[in-house]
Amino acid sequence: MTFWILGCVMAGTSGGGSLIPLLRIIFLFTVKDAIAISNMTIAVVGIISFIATYTVKHPLKVDTKGKPAGLAFEYNLVVML
Repeated sequence: MTFWILGCVMAGTSGGGSLIPLLRIIFLFTVKDAIAISNMTIAVVGIISFIATYTVKHPLKVDTKGKPAGLAFEYNLVVML
């Protein structure tokens, strides 16, 4: 199960939606419990991804000295959501 979540995170999805059927089939969770675990997985993966990439600089945004200046995270997209 851990490898499934890691694979989904590397692909860019948090794996929450695909986790529900796996929890239902393999671990015999109820629908309510599987959805709750899936939602928690999405929240935790999102927070960890944000923390891990917060200090990463954007390679195309440079300052006057030619060093990367902007953050790689696109905040405009978050504001729209």
